[in-house]
Amino acid sequence: MNALISNPADCEVRDMIRFLQAENVRPCEIHQRLVAVYGEHVMNAASIRKWCIMFTNGRTDVHDTEKSGRPSVITDALKEKVLTVRLTYLAQSVRIKPNFQGLPWSEFDGLGNDDLITLVFDLLIVWTIFCFYF
Repeated sequence: MNALISNPADCEVRDMIRFLQAENVRPCEIHQRLVAVYGEHVMNAASIRKWCIMFTNGRTDVHDTEKSGRPSVITDALKEKVLTVRLTYLAQSVRIKPNFQGLPWSEFDGLGNDDLITLVFDLLIVWTIFCFYF
């Protein structure tokens, strides 16, 4: 059976769960209705029961909550700097004279041991791939 609505947003599905749950529709029937409208790849029955419990306990928001935890320290600027260092290292290894002026070496002072280990490991991978193909 083809779904009438394909690729629904998560908040759309949760909004339907909230609506049907407010009409005292059981979670198993909510799942059947959602599958009929959105197709087999819609939220599973266990997740629908979980959302019904949350709505019963007073949750009103159907949108994802922001995840707690440590924010990522990897930015696009840092990725660009790492790429510059990788390419410079690669250029050195094949005896090409790279332009070292303007490289932001001081920006790497704040990196922790894990970041430096990752950088070195990545450089080794680049070197290995380079040696394999050249």
